[in-house]
Amino acid sequence: MESPFKAEILKGKVALVTGGGSGIGYEISLELGKHGASVAIMGRRKYVVHSAVDALRSHGIPAIGIEGDVRKEDDAARTVESTFQHFGRLDILVNAAAGNFLAAAEDLSPNGFRTVINIDTVGTFIMCHEALKYLKKGGPGKDPSIGGTIINISAVVQYPATWNQIHASAAKAAVDSMTRSLALEWGEDHGILVNGIAPGAIGDTTGGTKLAPQEILNQLKQKPLYTFGEKWDVAMAALYLASDAGKFVNGTILVVDGGQWLSKPRLMSKEDVKKLSRREETSCPYKEGNTLSMVQHELLISHSRWCYLACHPRLWLRVDRSMKDFSEPGVFPNIEEAVSAARPGDTILIAAGGSHLASNIQIRKPLCLIGGGELPDETTLVCLRGSDSALEFLSTCKLSNLTVKAELGCCLLHRSGRLIIDECILQCESNPLDYLSCPIVSTAGSGVFPSNLKSDGDSVSVSHTRIEGGAKAVLTSGDLALQRVRVIYARTCLYFWFDVDCK
Repeated sequence: MESPFKAEILKGKVALVTGGGSGIGYEISLELGKHGASVAIMGRRKYVVHSAVDALRSHGIPAIGIEGDVRKEDDAARTVESTFQHFGRLDILVNAAAGNFLAAAEDLSPNGFRTVINIDTVGTFIMCHEALKYLKKGGPGKDPSIGGTIINISAVVQYPATWNQIHASAAKAAVDSMTRSLALEWGEDHGILVNGIAPGAIGDTTGGTKLAPQEILNQLKQKPLYTFGEKWDVAMAALYLASDAGKFVNGTILVVDGGQWLSKPRLMSKEDVKKLSRREETSCPYKEGNTLSMVQHELLISHSRWCYLACHPRLWLRVDRSMKDFSEPGVFPNIEEAVSAARPGDTILIAAGGSHLASNIQIRKPLCLIGGGELPDETTLVCLRGSDSALEFLSTCKLSNLTVKAELGCCLLHRSGRLIIDECILQCESNPLDYLSCPIVSTAGSGVFPSNLKSDGDSVSVSHTRIEGGAKAVLTSGDLALQRVRVIYARTCLYFWFDVDCK
């Protein structure tokens, strides 16, 4: 859709967008850049940030990307300073970094609640606090009589309340209050305009499909009030507030949801929320006879907040060594017991913090093993010397958000089935015999296949994974075809994106 604003209304201005690598944050970055602004984006995932910067530059937009976490003051200060050093000024700060997931209040863990507060609320304040020096009137690169603009991306879940969103409601209500307080204080003292945007249901984002199943979305589309917006709608609101068109607007939360916040029926029962979190009977591609594509399933469970859907014992199986009472259903002290008790198609959430021993654990049924931390290095599986591998796969499985370390031997031994490794760290310890170590060893089949072949049998797929140490990234007893290979070289590690197919 064509923008109603002139193409150069932000000419000469510089914008910093947190969470600008994807979703609404990227769309705002794109539209600000299309209308004359230079753009810096901040995000935790380096490959997402770099891809977004490449996309912005392809539109002729001056753009840079900074890897960082809004919850860390040092990262925030470094990001703001890098933006100023590169572009010579900072005029617009958009706080779009956020986290969310579904959970009934009684099933929500304090850690899950705290995580959303830290990202949405504390992270927003940290970024505002660090950017103040550059946004206030008379600041570095600023006119002595005109301050900059802050736009905080909020939500409508807190107007007046939303089922299964107590954590997000609390976080966004605090962001709204912060927006008004900063507008009062910094508007008076520093000439900074501080406003918020509260998007409703945006149909072309992963959040829409993550927070409601498709059957619920289909029902809503039949109701006139529950139409779905686009990322472009939110970006246009940001463009209005960032431009001179919004020069007399301060302390306002602009709701962009087509009026949905005026009526909030209960969309799902408590039991439906729990079923959505599991969905193993209808959605898991590891069940025999299920034709759901692997890509669809990966989109369902690989979002940065999916792990907290499993914070209740009735949802997924859990491995948690900190538990004192293991009489609770679905909770196990170690991975081996959880694997033994799991049914085909189950997901096992491995608690973050400390190390979990994993030596020669055979997995003979389709399972998904997921780390419970924010990042892969928060959940570590350790294979001690004398073991062939940490995990041995004899069936179709997925491994995600985990760190696997092997002292001598291999991290993962693949014998049969489809093995998917996503956003993990595989590390072979350095020692005089490290030539015997390999992060991934596959003994499944042999034979060379052309690049256009996609096998339905044995295969290994690795994405967004850091591989360190060992003689080779992958050691096979036969010949395997590598497809869609991408290797990024760094000082201390290699990043691999590749598929390995064999029969």
